[in-house]
Amino acid sequence: MPGTVEGTSIIQDGYSPYKVNGRDAGDPLKQTIQNVGNFSILYTAAALGSIAGLTVNGVSYTGITKNSDGSGSVYLTGFKLESILVSAEQQIDNSKVVPLVNGDSITLTNLCKAGALSLTASRTAAGLAGGDAISVCDFVRSQGDDGGTLEISWRMNGKDHKMIFSGVCVQRCPPLNMAGNDVPDYPISFTYSNYSDSDSPSWNEAIGSMTTH
Repeated sequence: MPGTVEGTSIIQDGYSPYKVNGRDAGDPLKQTIQNVGNFSILYTAAALGSIAGLTVNGVSYTGITKNSDGSGSVYLTGFKLESILVSAEQQIDNSKVVPLVNGDSITLTNLCKAGALSLTASRTAAGLAGGDAISVCDFVRSQGDDGGTLEISWRMNGKDHKMIFSGVCVQRCPPLNMAGNDVPDYPISFTYSNYSDSDSPSWNEAIGSMTTH
């Protein structure tokens, strides 16, 4: 019987005699090549729809795309190559253990995927019309933020990977950072209510893509 030898309990430590250096014998080495320059953040917000495709005071906003629902989309710019571009942190834990007085416990789980996104950008000459991240965030929050989406894409091993964060609102963006002989960072944070990951689709997405034979 697995886990016992002549009635003696064995603690399973995860070791497998079929693995060599932690990998299945005979498996080829798995290499990961990420193209660091092929990274983009497409930001969609209702407030951007008011200027999408227009020319206001001599400034053309053709870089902002008008969507069918009236919102506007723009690719954010101003990210340093050698830096942490974006990171996400969930709002609450997806499991919580409640200990009971007799040593038992109850574990609570939830499906909450809300959290906060942190971006590090630098102000550029692109401005609002060209997707400068600081200018875009400042405009959206000044118009009244109704939420939107952030679509983050990158390439790895020749394939496109994508994460879409929904219910995105500007949480914090400093109006001005200046430095001497350097390009200052602007720490930007967004809140989000949910996300989908092309590498790890949700259960409903996985079921929808299945075919029966």
